[in-house]
Amino acid sequence: MRKCGWITFIGEGRSGHTIISAILDSHPNIRMGEERKSITRWIRNGRSREQIINDVKTCGQGKERKKVALPGSLTYEEPLLYLGDKCGWDAIQLLKRSEVEDNIYDRFSEYMGMDLKIIHTIRDPRENISAYLQSPKYIRQFPTYNRRIQMCTRRYARFYGRANRLLTRYPHFNLYNEEFCLDTKKVITELCTFLDLPMVEPWFTNAVNSAFDKPHLRSTTVHWDPKWWDTIGWRIIDKYDFFERYKR
Repeated sequence: MRKCGWITFIGEGRSGHTIISAILDSHPNIRMGEERKSITRWIRNGRSREQIINDVKTCGQGKERKKVALPGSLTYEEPLLYLGDKCGWDAIQLLKRSEVEDNIYDRFSEYMGMDLKIIHTIRDPRENISAYLQSPKYIRQFPTYNRRIQMCTRRYARFYGRANRLLTRYPHFNLYNEEFCLDTKKVITELCTFLDLPMVEPWFTNAVNSAFDKPHLRSTTVHWDPKWWDTIGWRIIDKYDFFERYKR
């Protein structure tokens, strides 16, 4: 019998891991946690395998998934093919303080006795950073525009400086937010192939119909200093092959 696997995400906020996690959680053979930070808690708190599994199974429906309200999202069937968590930076923060080595996913997979699948959610970095610039949290922390964009750009660059250590080491599925909105059926089909996941109905049709018709272009609502637009280009976009399509 096929054993249960584990799904983890890598991706900055506003990249699409919430909706993808919601879609996966609505599949009858998958249970996804709501930012349980399972790997981080395992390292820092020594959580047992049983505690991690129970935490995912009992964490309930998150507010984002209630809003999406995919039909069948509370119906689960055997066999359980995957457990997982939607947090896009689980384990990434651990690399920040050198608490773990780059083989963290291997260690977690071995401990859980589960094959680990990584989904990398990607969006134009300028769109991500535009969302941060409009966030009440960052406006409170950094009231002036220049300071806010400086800190948000630095945060984004540091995240990928650490995340890329894992992305270059482990196989993963690159899921582009813009492509997901424009051709949802194609992306979900490819994701199911990556996960070896049955495309059961009505789940598949409901999942295809759950996406926005087009990506929200937040950068058009922000006044951009040309200096920072160029800085994001050379500091982030130009450094990584998976951002190639966003070069301007």
